[in-house]
Amino acid sequence: MGDFESFDIRSRVTASVVDTYGTMLALEVEPLEEEPPPGHGVHRLVGTLNFAGTVTGIFNLQVTEEFGRLMAARMLEQDPAAVDLATDVRDLLAEVTNIVGGNLKSALNDAGHPCVLSTPSITFGTDFTIRSLAMDRFERMVFRHGDHVFVAETGLKGSEGAETGLDFSSPEAMSRLPHVDLARLDALDPRAKVSEGVLEVFETMFSLSIAPVETVSAASLTGMRFVYIPPGSFRMGSPPDELLREPGEILHTAQIERGFYLGRTEVTQAQWTSVMGFNPSWHQDCGPDCPVEMVARQEVDLFLELLNASSPGNHFRLPTEAEWEYACRAGTETPFSTGESLSTAQANYDGNFPLP
Repeated sequence: MGDFESFDIRSRVTASVVDTYGTMLALEVEPLEEEPPPGHGVHRLVGTLNFAGTVTGIFNLQVTEEFGRLMAARMLEQDPAAVDLATDVRDLLAEVTNIVGGNLKSALNDAGHPCVLSTPSITFGTDFTIRSLAMDRFERMVFRHGDHVFVAETGLKGSEGAETGLDFSSPEAMSRLPHVDLARLDALDPRAKVSEGVLEVFETMFSLSIAPVETVSAASLTGMRFVYIPPGSFRMGSPPDELLREPGEILHTAQIERGFYLGRTEVTQAQWTSVMGFNPSWHQDCGPDCPVEMVARQEVDLFLELLNASSPGNHFRLPTEAEWEYACRAGTETPFSTGESLSTAQANYDGNFPLP
């Protein structure tokens, strides 16, 4: 194993960031020597991934919303205002984080510090404090493009017992763990161990007596309320002369063969948090009853999987496009269920852009 203390984290990450932004996004960025002013209260998006192996640690890339939009606009050749923050910016930040982190992982492997990476996760909010006091090495690198400043941070720690003979060269190699008694591993009861630990923590820390249960009602977890939508038919799409019509909105009769239940509201931040354990929403100051946003499709799939697991006998899913339009139209054939136009007194949207 190489000398971990002499490994040059800063130059490796700096070169990778400059090269990635230049070749992938055609954005010239330069490293800064001085630390920027604290960004207290500034909304930022943070891409994070973790290292595991003979070194462990974390890498994160922090950008402002404005710079994130600029990055995605360069990549997609769009106007920054047209970029979708929840998908375009989020996906691109995850990709750039993965590239820079992957380059660092390759450099560590070449230097005799074999390790693997997690998939990137995206968080957003204000006043991030990422640095872990348990890291042996920590580097904070600041970059600038025009008036935009962004940050890359790396914290690494040499793992104890790194010379165990584990092969981190590939996921397949990692699955072949030496000196593991599979019979003893299979005999472990993780459910009982976790239950005992939770009971003890709540008793000793909070003086609360709790008891494990076999099943949990989805309603008790989320507070969701549903409305029944009966079967029927409707005219799906829009007439050729409708304002702001999309080319694919071909007018046709759609049949809903079976009735279904639909949430009375969009999934709220409180409901999402009760199932997933975190709130990804950009507008958290709106309150727990506001819709959850900034979620990826993979996260929605996991939300549904957990919701179904918590409520045996029910089947939660997303509505089909036809079911969604059928419910939204509510028996109408106008552009909006409210008629030919929509005002801010009838729906919550930016009144600076009235429809139509």
